[in-house]
Amino acid sequence: MSVDNKTSVLFVCLGNICRSPMAQGIFTHLVYEHNRQDAFYIDSAGTGSWHIGHPPDKRAQQVCTKNGVNISKLQARKIHKMDLFHYDYVLAMDERNMRDIKRYYADTPEQANKVSLILNYYYDEPIKNVPDPYYGAHDGFEYVFDILYKSCVNLLETLDKK
Repeated sequence: MSVDNKTSVLFVCLGNICRSPMAQGIFTHLVYEHNRQDAFYIDSAGTGSWHIGHPPDKRAQQVCTKNGVNISKLQARKIHKMDLFHYDYVLAMDERNMRDIKRYYADTPEQANKVSLILNYYYDEPIKNVPDPYYGAHDGFEYVFDILYKSCVNLLETLDKK
């Protein structure tokens, strides 16, 4: 089911302070660049609850800002069962989060089929999981931005063709 007749996309990671808000910001930025904001509803969430209400990690904000993407106003939230009803696409950052979403939040096969990996849209090399940069150095955030950017470009192209 779409949100307000828009294609709805939810990006999900563990804490919703690094990868998924970066993906949300990047995809939103691309949608606005292509003047497609009337066609999409975009959000992010985490499978964990310890960062609810917090802004994205400062390093994620810095890398995004450096690349023209502002995520400073976003706030972490936890995914809930209704998300699988409302969103058309639920894109997990890694296989663990994808399994958890399907196991704990999808009540029907139709809902489980909405859940996939964001890196299904990354065609440069065969990787399945967006690495979690939280415990690493700043360059990990740069790498995550790059792979999420390419994935989001391909995602937008794919969704625009549908």
